[in-house]
Amino acid sequence: WFSYGETRLGQGRDAVKQLLLDNPELAEEIEAKIVEALTKE
Repeated sequence: WFSYGETRLGQGRDAVKQLLLDNPELAEEIEAKIVEALTKE
């Protein structure tokens, strides 16, 4: 399972990939957190 916070996104890479394609707001939120984590250093 892939999870984000307390939310299960789906089982398997392809399922989560489709979920993120169908929910661009969630994808942008996750992307922003990744960028923030990578640029903290």
